[in-house]
Amino acid sequence: MHSRLPFYFFVTCLFFTKVVADESLETRGVVRALKRAEISGEIAGRIKDLPKKAGEFFNAGETLVAFDCNLFVAQREKVTAEREAAEAKLKNDRLLESMRSIGSLEVALSEAELKKVEAELRIARLTVNRCTIKAPYDGRIVQVMTNEHESVRQQQVLLEITGTKHLEAEIVIPSHWLSWITVGKPLTMRIDETGDILTAKVIAIGATVDPVSQTTNVRAQFVENNSHLVPGMSGTVQF
Repeated sequence: MHSRLPFYFFVTCLFFTKVVADESLETRGVVRALKRAEISGEIAGRIKDLPKKAGEFFNAGETLVAFDCNLFVAQREKVTAEREAAEAKLKNDRLLESMRSIGSLEVALSEAELKKVEAELRIARLTVNRCTIKAPYDGRIVQVMTNEHESVRQQQVLLEITGTKHLEAEIVIPSHWLSWITVGKPLTMRIDETGDILTAKVIAIGATVDPVSQTTNVRAQFVENNSHLVPGMSGTVQF
């Protein structure tokens, strides 16, 4: 004869199962950008143009900062003229050497002078190229730290940018979840700010565990693109 268990036993078991399931499958995550950078100038000078403002989008290769580089352009032109003169002198010295009017030493000195001027020209060209800072990838301006017509020093931070592609989720999980979470495991993330529910998959698992909170992080890659998704958004993650 089978014994009948009281009704509250089944209610208790159902409640306990739900708590365990919820605790095992739900946590929080934050949207992160794989590409984020502070842009600084490689030269000192006066800002001529800042075409993008905070919050605006840009494409790879677009100008983010332009310096007033009249001085550097003039220096490049000066060295270009010096190279032309050095080339003409070397050509003339080689002719004179063939006529035995000068020795090989004078030709060697002319060759060395031409190499020196060519190196200076490469430096001048590089300096002029640094007068314009181009966007390294598609992204968005996070913050602008300077203004047009301001003079800035070398290596001063001018902009902070973030990529708008290749976003991922950084998820905090209890350390005991490591027994079942694996790379490739699917999940969904409900974004608090928009209400969108996005699918993703685990691409990396934290290498260490925080001994105080007994948590670690996992990284998840979103399966589909979402134009509303912005770095810094957070949401509820369900496995």
